[in-house]
Amino acid sequence: MLGPVERRDAPTPTAPDFDEVRRRAAAVVAQGRLLQQELDSRDLPATTRATREISDRLRAEAAAIRAERTQYGNVVMELRHLVAQLEEALSSRAVIEQAKGVIMAQSRCTPNEAFDMLRRASQRTNRKVRDLAVELVRRTQTNSSHP
Repeated sequence: MLGPVERRDAPTPTAPDFDEVRRRAAAVVAQGRLLQQELDSRDLPATTRATREISDRLRAEAAAIRAERTQYGNVVMELRHLVAQLEEALSSRAVIEQAKGVIMAQSRCTPNEAFDMLRRASQRTNRKVRDLAVELVRRTQTNSSHP
């Protein structure tokens, strides 16, 4: 079970531009083909120098593309984690609202007072508010099904 949603002051990740990465990867492949053509048409000393220059450029571009892919993969992983946390928060909120309703009906109190009772019980028993809410709702459903 995931904990509460963490707030971060970090900038919101932007969606990756996969078309741009694909375009750059295609450019690297095209440069590799040009390198092969250049090798085929030059004499050995000039070819060696040109090969080194082009090879260095290709390596640098490939490293940049790998770094971008890693960055985009990290952004996707962070977004998936955030979605999971938000889904957990939504499900927790629903059961906490149900528990507040039970407390309000039994104690004839306001929603804020009901949550405060739930929060104090959580602190007193060293249990999460959500876990207490689940238990309270489950007990109430069990008691109402057995008259």
